[in-house]
Amino acid sequence: MDCRREGWTGRPRISFSNKAEALEKARQIGKLFPPSTPWKLHEPVLVNSPEMQSWERRLAEHGKTVKDAVVHFIHHLSSETQDRVSVETAALRWSHYVESDTKKSNRPRTIQEIRTVAVRLGQLFPDTSLSSLSRKSIDAVISNLRTQQGKPVSPQTRRNTLTKLKQFLNWCVSEELVSTNPAKTLSVSVECRVPEVYTLDEVHRLLEVVQHEAHRSLMAYVTLGLFAGLRPTEAQRLTWNDFHWDHSVLSISPDRTKVKRARLVELHSVLLDWLNRVPRDRPLIPVGFSRRLKSYQRCLEIRWIPDGLRHSFATYWLGVHQNRNRLAELMGNSPAIIGRHYLKPVSRSEAQRFWLMTPPTV
Repeated sequence: MDCRREGWTGRPRISFSNKAEALEKARQIGKLFPPSTPWKLHEPVLVNSPEMQSWERRLAEHGKTVKDAVVHFIHHLSSETQDRVSVETAALRWSHYVESDTKKSNRPRTIQEIRTVAVRLGQLFPDTSLSSLSRKSIDAVISNLRTQQGKPVSPQTRRNTLTKLKQFLNWCVSEELVSTNPAKTLSVSVECRVPEVYTLDEVHRLLEVVQHEAHRSLMAYVTLGLFAGLRPTEAQRLTWNDFHWDHSVLSISPDRTKVKRARLVELHSVLLDWLNRVPRDRPLIPVGFSRRLKSYQRCLEIRWIPDGLRHSFATYWLGVHQNRNRLAELMGNSPAIIGRHYLKPVSRSEAQRFWLMTPPTV
């Protein structure tokens, strides 16, 4: 007999040699609780009893069996449980899942972003069950997002929030917490802006300062962005073993790219000139990278453009070669992305000057 029940302090399990003793003990325990307590002793129903045979006949009239009835009721109970799962609870489960998922090798930055998003989703949908989410309710929340000062957020922020919400709900579908993703068809329009790039004078300043003794450890990082178009996180993950000097190429493995696809990057002669000045017996990316980068940015005395190194590479490369498909391969993007974003016009002479910025000329 299983006595694990709220309010019971005795032995959790009691064994008996026969059914009569067990039923008698159960009745005695039942008397210890007040009548209002939801405690009821159910007499067992024998398999071949008239009551069971009656149930079987009634189910048979509808082409069903007792097993079908049990499965259906279990599914019903499961659905009731799912209906009570809140957005906040599910979002926290999602963040724990992403953190423990060893197959995808998520970056620490990605894991931290998911944690932040999970908390944010709980705030956006307080006391809201997953089953009550609808396309309309989600659209209303995304459309009315505000900053801490109460001002409307930018379209890009709304799009980013919606993207993370869709990822979360897709996970909920895979975990059978909901049957469909109600945000699947929602979208946020964002005006396409041409990325900012460094002028030739600014590029000269970037290269000039990185040659100072205090910032020389960042020479590989800066020049790989400028002359190979690497994403910041890609450059930070590289080691000297990723370079194939005999073929003047750099191999980037899938686990180090944003899109999880490997690619080969050509090492331009200008880039090789800069990399040859970096000692190979030291790490490609120095210890204390973030602190060193902030110090370098302060000494530049020019604006630091997020992804500006990569955007400048694309702009000046196109100024010489005019081949968007090839540029897409080098940068690990699609031709469509290249066509939408890298439209800043530069003259051919400006582009050629960019590709002549070797160490002796700076």
